[in-house]
Amino acid sequence: GSCEVPAFDQAGEYWLQLVADSGEAIAESDEDDNYSFIAITVFSSDISVVELPNLALGSIVFDPVDLHGAQPFTVYVQWQAEHWPQPGPAFTIRLTIDAVVACSWDTDGWQGTAECDVAGLAAGSHEWSVMVDADDDVAESDEGDNLRWGQLTVGAA
Repeated sequence: GSCEVPAFDQAGEYWLQLVADSGEAIAESDEDDNYSFIAITVFSSDISVVELPNLALGSIVFDPVDLHGAQPFTVYVQWQAEHWPQPGPAFTIRLTIDAVVACSWDTDGWQGTAECDVAGLAAGSHEWSVMVDADDDVAESDEGDNLRWGQLTVGAA
């Protein structure tokens, strides 16, 4: 579809919010994905659409793979971004294990690998999660690909 954007009095950066089913007339399984934001820059009478960046997690590697009680290990987290401005905005990547922050990294890079040394965990099952842009500092085109989680099993020592 299309819409008419009102005239702007002055040059500058503006945000447009796009909403589908704003009155929630259609019952959906996910009502939270009905909106999107887009940044525009107005240069005198010209309008230029700027795509929002999108941060996403890449691979997450636990080393060693087979863990045993209290054994130290390293977690490697890769991330990348599309449509990343230079310089990019600062954001945080956070690793939690059993809902406790194990590592937190602050960066403004469009891609990279973070490394976290963990002292060790007791034998048993542990929940982990990694979130890029953990503090929601960056307006993105897709906020849904910022989180990954799973179970980590540690064998007896």
